[in-house]
Amino acid sequence: MSVAESSIDDRPSLSWRDVEKAAARFGDFELVKCLPSERDLNFLVRPARSGAESKEADMVVFKVHNPNDERDFVECQSIALERAAAAGADCQRLLRTCDTGEALVALPMEASAGRPEQRFCLCRALTFLPGRMLADAATDAASSGNLASLFE
Repeated sequence: MSVAESSIDDRPSLSWRDVEKAAARFGDFELVKCLPSERDLNFLVRPARSGAESKEADMVVFKVHNPNDERDFVECQSIALERAAAAGADCQRLLRTCDTGEALVALPMEASAGRPEQRFCLCRALTFLPGRMLADAATDAASSGNLASLFE
């Protein structure tokens, strides 16, 4: 990636329908909502047909990584998550595909005028950690004039 390019500019612009088939490799899910992200796409999903009775503990984040993320980088993140979880950390758990037990799935992106070569986004599924999004907390703290509350 050149200095003039930005991974934010290359943020995938895919809908749930575009990624649903890749997500199905991890289980049968339906979209709850899109989660904020600066350079990736994050979809909050729940088990299909669970409806309103679905618990937060059953929810999953289906993450579509920026196409500029190298496989080694994403695999390193996955290894770190698995080691932290094995050590008892309160963190997201990495899910594996139902068919082959893989942690990562490559999702092809359509070529564009500026990038005629075939590109891929790596995708993975993680357990959902309930709580408050940092972006929401920061907005509330800034609105109230109490930014110090973020560090309490």
